[in-house]
Amino acid sequence: MKYFYTLLPFLFLTLILQAQTTNFVSISDMPSAKSATSSANDGTHIYVTNGFSLAGGYTMDVFKFDIANNSWSVLTNSTIAKRFGSAAIMGNNLFIFNGYVSNNVFNDAIEVVDVSTGTVTNTGLVNPQPAAAAGVSVDGNIIYSFGGSTATGFSNKLYAVNTATLTLTELATMPVALETKGEVVNGKLYAIGGFNGSVSDKVYVYDIATDTWTDEYTLPQTLSANATAVVGTRIYVVGDFSDQTFTGYFDTATNTFTETTSNLINRRHASAEGVNGELYVMGGNTSSSGSSALASVQSTNTTLSIDSYKEELISIFPNPTSDYINFSKEISRLTLLNISGSIIKRASDVKFLDVQDLQKGIYFLNVKEGKNVETLKLIKN
Repeated sequence: MKYFYTLLPFLFLTLILQAQTTNFVSISDMPSAKSATSSANDGTHIYVTNGFSLAGGYTMDVFKFDIANNSWSVLTNSTIAKRFGSAAIMGNNLFIFNGYVSNNVFNDAIEVVDVSTGTVTNTGLVNPQPAAAAGVSVDGNIIYSFGGSTATGFSNKLYAVNTATLTLTELATMPVALETKGEVVNGKLYAIGGFNGSVSDKVYVYDIATDTWTDEYTLPQTLSANATAVVGTRIYVVGDFSDQTFTGYFDTATNTFTETTSNLINRRHASAEGVNGELYVMGGNTSSSGSSALASVQSTNTTLSIDSYKEELISIFPNPTSDYINFSKEISRLTLLNISGSIIKRASDVKFLDVQDLQKGIYFLNVKEGKNVETLKLIKN
């Protein structure tokens, strides 16, 4: 097992001349408030697993979000009760593992949930070092689990779970033992921020091909209890233990970090997923009390980050809506599209739009006013 890494400190500066704003909209809440969850997506659905509820404790359910219809359901309530676990999806199977099952007792089982039926199966594979608040990401048919808290302290272990053979392999140890979150992009695993008694301001990079930790970068601030999600070559970072409205992204193409301003609801220990250019943020909490757990879900189209120097941006309200939307100014031309990109209707020289005939779900409005051309997300209740 190989282990080495090079130290390449690099201070990432938030863009100033083109500071970006991440504009979230609130979409359908989860069936109940949850924090310390994990999540995964298959491109059409998002799955949020376990965690603690308003009453505290350890929950057994898995929530399923239908993206096109903006609706939630309970896929199952029969998994091992846990919080701060890990989840990853492979084909029709949702793998759930890691996490606390009670104070200082860890879950060493690896369960599989059939996302079509909700049937839960224990694989029989025993996790040699179960961890809580570990990072998890997928590449091919391999699930990577890294860092976290264990019965013996903070972990620097990296494991690969081969979902085809149901085998587990220990890989090169991380440079630092800590709870962390991260993602795989183009053959590299990026572990971003974390906590091990101190809060980290580092990004550690693992090269899958060489089984080595190759680079280290420095963030503009320390981050922990954050969520991560991949959109394209960017890894979005959402929330923080202290700075609960923090948003930004690490661009793996340029190894630079951009902090964005946003209207993110205060949250830490949330879950996040990137699907088709959209960033979704689910649940979380705001204090050490279980009663601060959130059912709130927010989303944003990451391709529409707005430069701060734009003036008189077009807005729509109310949103979500069940009947009409109003525009902040007259729109010379608009095109309404469904989530698949099909054109639903067009209009010209309008200040409002009747959407009573639309089915419930998420839509996009391409609007033009003067020299401004924008795309806005519309949610029909």
